[in-house]
Amino acid sequence: MRKGLILGFVGNNPKHARRLPDDAFGQLIRGNVPLGYRTVLTGIEGNFEMGCAAATLRLRGEGLKIKLHIAITQGKYKTYLRYKRDNLRLSEAHRIIEQADKVEIIEGKTPLEAERLRDRHIVDKSDLLFYYSTQLRDDFRNKFISYYLEQQHPRKNVCDLSDKSGRAFVAKEASLRYMRERDLVVMANSIDRIYLQDWLAPDTDQLKKYFRAPKETAVVLLRDTGVCDPKLLPLRVFFYALSNSVITNLALPEKCWSESREYFDTFQNILRIIRLTRAHNIEIPDFNIFDFTRYGEIMRRIFQYQELK
Repeated sequence: MRKGLILGFVGNNPKHARRLPDDAFGQLIRGNVPLGYRTVLTGIEGNFEMGCAAATLRLRGEGLKIKLHIAITQGKYKTYLRYKRDNLRLSEAHRIIEQADKVEIIEGKTPLEAERLRDRHIVDKSDLLFYYSTQLRDDFRNKFISYYLEQQHPRKNVCDLSDKSGRAFVAKEASLRYMRERDLVVMANSIDRIYLQDWLAPDTDQLKKYFRAPKETAVVLLRDTGVCDPKLLPLRVFFYALSNSVITNLALPEKCWSESREYFDTFQNILRIIRLTRAHNIEIPDFNIFDFTRYGEIMRRIFQYQELK
């Protein structure tokens, strides 16, 4: 297993979007440390990057072997030095600069160029990158990050945290972590080609008991005699189910059941699609397990196929 890997966080968390829970940063960082990730590299622009930096410092203070590297523009660093020189009150970003293990100063001919080079620096140096993409017309920074990744790093290990479903981002990250843990040279766009023994749901009452108790995870379900099925399924489906335990633990107690109920319904739809495609030997090459809005369309296509036969 490789050592000294870099975990990168870059991008803005749009104001309208649900903020990533503070505990989620901690889980993403802690979960990757055993896999050789010893450094977190991020900027200090906006709540997303600030939250990541603060979580890293907190974990470091608790004894986790992790270093924080901050990438900032030369202009921002000069502002920090001026505040120090003039004895002005330091902002939270300035205090993070002081506590970072390393500050990487990025220069550019213009402030905008420096900002672009800073984001490129984080993307280039990260072995695993968490980032935001957006469809907002005026969100040029996140669009630039997405474009740069697509053009320069199409096979980089990445996880887009702007997915509407928290379950989706946890599942994708868990899938990548599984592959890194086993040194599998497979990138995110090839997850569907990895297979793992899966299960088919038994009666609904038996499944419900696991979702009423958030501490019970999909791992327990897999080990339960009589639930497993020897058929094969893309790996991402396995981690989609496994991610539910993470989400319910992050959620507020009063929301646990509602989120679990939503998950349960979605999971049943997935299994229904899988069963029908297997039974009738139907191939859906563009099927994306996270594309929840297309489930209805996919089901209609399956039924139309059956009628044509």
